[in-house]
Amino acid sequence: MTHAVCVARDCRGCFSEDYPARLSPQGRGLIRTGQEMARKKKAVPMREVVQRINRKLAAKGQILMATRQMKMTQHFGDYYILDVRGNVIDMDINPEELARKLRVLKEGEEVQRRRKTRPKARPKARPKR
Repeated sequence: MTHAVCVARDCRGCFSEDYPARLSPQGRGLIRTGQEMARKKKAVPMREVVQRINRKLAAKGQILMATRQMKMTQHFGDYYILDVRGNVIDMDINPEELARKLRVLKEGEEVQRRRKTRPKARPKARPKR
């Protein structure tokens, strides 16, 4: 009898029988239940979300832009929408909310947050010979 919790390929019985998952027919791992799959959300990078939004906005002749300079960020926010002529349509846009409103971000997806990265350590200066 095989048990349904262990995900190892070789394991043949180390957990209880009443676990809701079950092994695949080939015995290679677990078949996840619907509840387990629903809990896990796919992380979508911000760049991809902006690309999806821009594909949708292109039909209206608009584009979502990210600010690059600090002065622009203070005035427009992190993201803003331009039309074909270069006029600002909307400022201080939240891409995740806009993506959900335009239905380009599905229910099982979430925007991947940027990781805070540490600055790289400078290499130590070599002693002069």
